[in-house]
Amino acid sequence: MKDFAVNSKKKARTRRFWKLSSNQIEAIRNMVREGFSLRSVAKQTNMSYSVVRRVAGCYAKKQMRLDLSALDERECGYLIGFFVGDGSQFSVKKSGHYGVKLALDAKRDAEIATFLCNLFAKAGKQTGPYHEDT
Repeated sequence: MKDFAVNSKKKARTRRFWKLSSNQIEAIRNMVREGFSLRSVAKQTNMSYSVVRRVAGCYAKKQMRLDLSALDERECGYLIGFFVGDGSQFSVKKSGHYGVKLALDAKRDAEIATFLCNLFAKAGKQTGPYHEDT
């Protein structure tokens, strides 16, 4: 490991950079491809979350983009139209996370919710229900 001081107004601190072997990188990517979360891979490999995210973040299921090419034109139009009509985007500035909410009535729209979950799964995105008490 290589140590060096970083200039700071208050006090110099030491920062370490990891040099990973190609075997370590491949092992991390394989674990993430198999479905392990980035945090669990970080714990199992005794590395920081940020190192694991830098190496294999693009393979994580939660990090994947929605693959609209997997949907036909009708399904893609339904999903976009539903978002425009009953959806909203939110972000958490502190962590940099963002997400999408689609508003449905739990009892009345159960069939639509199942259809939407199937569309997201077909496009390679994991979904989960969230119920708000209103």
